[in-house]
Amino acid sequence: MDNFIQGIIAISADLKEFFVYLAFNRVFLSFASGAIISILIVGLILTKNPKDIPVILRYDSTQGFQRISARTESGTFEHSYSRFVKLHAQIRILALIAMITFFVAITAIVINA
Repeated sequence: MDNFIQGIIAISADLKEFFVYLAFNRVFLSFASGAIISILIVGLILTKNPKDIPVILRYDSTQGFQRISARTESGTFEHSYSRFVKLHAQIRILALIAMITFFVAITAIVINA
């Protein structure tokens, strides 16, 4: 049992050292800041309304459309659903590409360390 506790302590110390190294790595910080800035700019250009991005990422296309699109007095939606589906797909692909590049950058830093 004593070896198990020491193993957990060693693993947690190793993880702490890794995250401290990652937090102060200039290459990772410059990549992360550039990626965040470019993702925000592209997201703002695509949606033209930044408050819609969390709704698009959280809900599927039908629920997101109902939450975002306003209705007229007669009950019809002001914008077309097909246009929203294209926007929804673009934002989701952008988020997926951002996550993949984030994990690739972390993997490259770990391999080179």
